[in-house]
Amino acid sequence: MATGAKHGRDDDAPPKIGPDKYLQVFTHKSLRRPGASPAEFDDNERLGVLGQKVLEMAVLDALMGERPMLSVPELETRVQDTISFENINGWVNKYSMREKLRCHPDKFATLTSREDTCNLFNAYVGAVFTEQGLSAVKNWVESLLGMEPSKKFKSLPSTSPQARFERSVPQHMTFSQPPPPPPANLPQMAPMRSPPPPPALSGPSFQYKPFMRHNPAPALPPPLQPMRTMPQPPPPPPMLFQQPRPSFQQPPTPSFQPSFQPSHVPTPNAFTPPSMSKPPPPQQSNKHTLPPPPYQAKLSTPNPMAPAQPGLAFLPLFNQTAAQRRVNVEYRADFSGPPHAGKWTVTCVVNGIEKGMGSGGNKQVAKEEAARAAYYSMGWS
Repeated sequence: MATGAKHGRDDDAPPKIGPDKYLQVFTHKSLRRPGASPAEFDDNERLGVLGQKVLEMAVLDALMGERPMLSVPELETRVQDTISFENINGWVNKYSMREKLRCHPDKFATLTSREDTCNLFNAYVGAVFTEQGLSAVKNWVESLLGMEPSKKFKSLPSTSPQARFERSVPQHMTFSQPPPPPPANLPQMAPMRSPPPPPALSGPSFQYKPFMRHNPAPALPPPLQPMRTMPQPPPPPPMLFQQPRPSFQQPPTPSFQPSFQPSHVPTPNAFTPPSMSKPPPPQQSNKHTLPPPPYQAKLSTPNPMAPAQPGLAFLPLFNQTAAQRRVNVEYRADFSGPPHAGKWTVTCVVNGIEKGMGSGGNKQVAKEEAARAAYYSMGWS
């Protein structure tokens, strides 16, 4: 068992905390209102959980600085012995923490239990950590363990507002002690002598002027001269005698007339309207003719849903795409005309809205056309 609580130093008084944290540390959870939310808890239970982890880390950091160095099993054993119930109970009695605790009268008999005693001391450690940082907790723990300042490592910088402010101020602005005086054996230099004044000259009108170096004003650049213009050549002299221009006469038109007279000469660039008469009907042959082939849907555009097979049918791929997009597709078919030469009309309804319509000689062809029209109407292309 560690004896840190028995061999503490004289300056191991607990750090001071603010009034709000002080009231929270010394308030037992038995005074909590029933049905209160965690944001309204003003007791020391949450600070106790925080202080337990901080106390264990501070003790471990203090033991890391001992020489000779401790092994990992020894460190774990020393940490558990240091934060044992006996030591914590001794610290609580030393600082009279239990007498300051506020609780319900029914809980007076249980204040000396392990749970309430450890939670009270850990709550005070958690309050010191939240207000002054980890360095204050380490210094307090090391004083409780009776460690000398030379046996501990350099602690981490404090996270308190005052410590952060001191670290943010530049060093040349900090108020430190005055610099030490120079050593006595340092040879001192003789003071510099000022130059002697000029000799006084006789004469009432003479006035001494200090020597000044003459700095002539910088020479200005020469003024710009106007640009010289190139002489223009003289205009050519007027022509006294104008040479006559040669005249060209058109050759005489030959008086040739054709010996034949055409009956009709077409007028150039004249529009001839097309004939509106019906073409003659095809000649009917007595031979037996084959029936026309069944109707096949013309694929005017390639199938964008299957680029590798542009001629693939739209219907199965459209139904697959609709199922992937979680839309409801319904086909409504109507038949009109005589039974031997009727016409099927299929309407593609997507989520209760008509999106495409197709017609054909059979129901499958009409359904294919309706799926094609619905695909482009839905904007899936």
